[in-house]
Parts: sequence; structure tokens; C-alpha cells
Amino acid sequence: MRYEESLPLGFQRIPLDLLFKEERLLFDLFIKVQGHFLLYRREKQIFDDRLHRQLHVQGVTYCYIPLEDLPGFYEYLSKGLSKLHSNQKILFFKRAEKLFQIFRFLSREIYESPQNPYNLQALQLCGISLASLIDSQSLKTSFSIQKVLSSKASFGSTLKPNQDYSLKHAFDVGVLSVSFAKFLDEFDREALKEIAISGFFHDVGTFLMPEVLEKEERLSVEDWEKVHKHPEYTVRILKKAGIDIASVNHAILFHHQSNDGTGYPEYQPKILSKEAQILAFCDHYSSMTARKLYQGPLSPYAALQKLGLKFYETSPDLYKHFVRFIQNFA
Repeated sequence: MRYEESLPLGFQRIPLDLLFKEERLLFDLFIKVQGHFLLYRREKQIFDDRLHRQLHVQGVTYCYIPLEDLPGFYEYLSKGLSKLHSNQKILFFKRAEKLFQIFRFLSREIYESPQNPYNLQALQLCGISLASLIDSQSLKTSFSIQKVLSSKASFGSTLKPNQDYSLKHAFDVGVLSVSFAKFLDEFDREALKEIAISGFFHDVGTFLMPEVLEKEERLSVEDWEKVHKHPEYTVRILKKAGIDIASVNHAILFHHQSNDGTGYPEYQPKILSKEAQILAFCDHYSSMTARKLYQGPLSPYAALQKLGLKFYETSPDLYKHFVRFIQNFA
């Protein structure tokens, strides 16, 4: 171990709990002690549970990775995520909590830098892990992820309330969408993965307009005109990052449109996919039952009533299924 006064290329701060125990590192790991950087573990060394506990006892909650090692960190994160949902030795809720921690970190990074491909590709893997986790459990157990984890501490004290809401909302919509799709029993696991990815990413385009997203009062007509473009922005961002999945693009692009052609964008698809409609239901329900700066949350019953006014005439069967879904599992 050695001390460094500074890291020449800078560093990325990472929550310690993001690291996978017993997994070989693909980067140099530093901790900060009394203003100095201490090289704690080298690339290819193991970061085990004993070291994790030791650092927690010392009050260390963050570690630091040189920016030049970030590709290795994201590869490490990808490998860890791919093993996470299949590791039966870890309790389901522990695996779900780990997934939530990774989602929280990545979504904050994406908020600050919406077009960073590393973060976007890692969040795509989060969606895949989420779908696999939910598909491996009973719906009652899976649906409780949304209740337990989304009620935890905020995404960070440095975030404004509306930013915090946006990141929580993305997680909620991902969990709700996969859970509802599983409830419908019409989708295989690959389709559930694509639905989860759509849920996590559906509002990323709004991150390009922080001046609107961070407003603490109701949005103006001009603000809403900008917001209405976010599905198109999101699809463009994902394609630039190499994430180009037809069902995901369609669901994100048209999750604010109804079967009668109302909503946005103005152009209509020939057929509005079931995935887009699932995303629309879950997006609206999550938004209405969440606490916002300018209004409190609606009860599930009140939210379902409002959803009925919007969707019953255009998607009556899906609305009835959604009501049963919420009544059984909310």
C-alpha cells in the first residue's frame, strides 16, 4: 500500500457498497485517508468481505478509482451484474438491494452526464438483472421490491427534490412495468428484460433539460413543449450509446400516446405495442402515487380512478388487468 498526494488523471468517487465481495478487481482501488489517497487494492486482487467490514469499521464509505481505470470498473460492474440475479447463495432481498444501490449510482451519474455510454450500458445491464430477478420470484415477493427499496433514503442530499423524484420514478417504473408484464403472463424472459430496460430509461431525455426538471413550481406551456420532446431525445441518446432495441425504442417513443392517437409525439405508429401501453400505465401510476414538490401522492384507489378516465375508453382490457394487478399486489 502506498500514499499518493493526488491522482494525476483524477478519480471517480464510488460508494463502497457498490463493490462485489469476493470478486476480482479490474482496476486500482484507492481510499482517502486524512486528505491523502491510499492505494488499497491493486487490479486483479480480491476485495473480500473481511476488507469490506474493516473499512466500514474505520468509517470509510467511499472508494476512489483513477479515471484511466474506469473502463475496467464498468467491465467489473457488468460481470458482477450478470452474476447477481443467478446467485442463489445470496437472499433475494439482498440481491435486490444491491441492484438498487447500483441503479442509484448509475442514475445519478447519467443525470449529470446523460450521454456517457459506459453508464448507459451498465444501466441496461441493471434492467436485465431486474427482469431476471423478478421473473425468478413470486409476484408478491417481486412487487415488494418497489415498496421496500423505493421507500429508502433519498438518492442523495445534493439533489434537488425534483431530481430525487425523477430518479426514484425511473426505478419505480422499471419494477412496476416488469411486474405488470409478468402478471399478464404474455411475455418470455427476454421480453421482460426489454420492458425493464424501457422502464429504467424512459425519461432519460428529460435529463437534457435540467432548467425544466429542476423547477420548483408548476411547468409553463413553454416548458411542456420541451418536455414533450423527451421520448425522441431518449431514443437518440440510447442509439448513440449502442443501445438500439426495436421494442425498447418503440415503448419509449410512444409511452405518452394512447390507442386513439392522442398524446405525443404527434406522429402515430401503425400499431401501439403492448409494451408501450404497459410503460404508459406504470409511468402514470407511479407519477400519481409519488410525492412531488407541488402535490402529495394519491392513494392507489384514487390513482386507478384517474387512470380509468385516461385509459378506459382506449385500452379497456389492459386497464381492467392493471386494476386487478394493483388490487392484488399494491
